[in-house]
Amino acid sequence: MKLTTSLLALGALLVGTASTEAAAVERPGPWSEIHHKNSIKHFKMFAAPSGSDLRSQKPVYDKCDVKFPSNKDYMYKYFADSHLLEFQKLGRHTVGINCPSCSPQEAGNLYLTKFNVYFECRSLDQRTG
Repeated sequence: MKLTTSLLALGALLVGTASTEAAAVERPGPWSEIHHKNSIKHFKMFAAPSGSDLRSQKPVYDKCDVKFPSNKDYMYKYFADSHLLEFQKLGRHTVGINCPSCSPQEAGNLYLTKFNVYFECRSLDQRTG
């Protein structure tokens, strides 16, 4: 009986831990809420309303890969100091960067003037059909 109770308690603890981790990626937040920063290899850039779940938004820039790892400290400090950006873990090695106050053009300018010293993106074609 004690074994069954212990296993049930352990199961509840594991489910609680898993749901807490899942909740951490449900919404964008500050850079400090992103865990396992050393595993980040890819980024996606967004110009979505503040607080939007980036997994359901269309990125302005997709398939952004780290190209200049020597600039990581500079870029991570910029992310940490920025109060204009939101970040959301989108996958094991992918983080979404959202600029809620940016138009898609302004997000592109931000990439071209700041972020391209660390990662390189391929632009999504914004034209339809």
